[in-house]
Amino acid sequence: MKAYETKAIRNVAILGHQGSGKTSMTESLLFISQAISAKGEIEKKNTVSDFMIEEQNKLSSLSLSVLPVEWHDYKLNFLDVPGSDEFVGDLNQALDVVKGAILMIDASKGVEVGTQRVWKEIRKRHIPAVLFVNKMDKENVKFEKLLEEIRQKLGKKAVPFCWPIGHEEAFEGFVNVVDMNARIYDGNKCRDDEIWEEKKPKLEELHTLIVESVAKLLKHY
Repeated sequence: MKAYETKAIRNVAILGHQGSGKTSMTESLLFISQAISAKGEIEKKNTVSDFMIEEQNKLSSLSLSVLPVEWHDYKLNFLDVPGSDEFVGDLNQALDVVKGAILMIDASKGVEVGTQRVWKEIRKRHIPAVLFVNKMDKENVKFEKLLEEIRQKLGKKAVPFCWPIGHEEAFEGFVNVVDMNARIYDGNKCRDDEIWEEKKPKLEELHTLIVESVAKLLKHY
């Protein structure tokens, strides 16, 4: 890995309730950036961040891991923070050095106790965060109901940047509400697709909501 100037380095915490998919997310980030040739799996005990024997035996992270990723002339240091509340020390250490966070939410379980706990810490420190809804292919996931729960428990400012296409085993991809284009995953790679006509009114409404939300934020600067 080449040397980077400070202005090209970003530290980002990956947070969430235990079991929300933080370690699997880091595997995907490493794979997409070509830092690894194949994604590891927690069940196979071959993930990059869970390298200790105790973590592999318990199938759960027990310590903070730092995973550097090179992307478009930037070095992104992703901090995989254990989700259990007994690791509050690791959480505080991570939030002291990051400029942003990704908060993982298990779509099949919704906003859990650990989700709210780390959200309060993020807000207290005024750290900008992206909410990443994971496990959309699980049974009984109702995205609109989950979105309402997020807005009730984490704040009305939460705005969806993506909208799912399909659900459960038929979950195929998402619509990027900002760019208004659909992305379909065929099992090997993503491809662009057309947005269904019946979905356009809802998505255009969300697009307007994002624009209005950004405009409100800009008024404060």
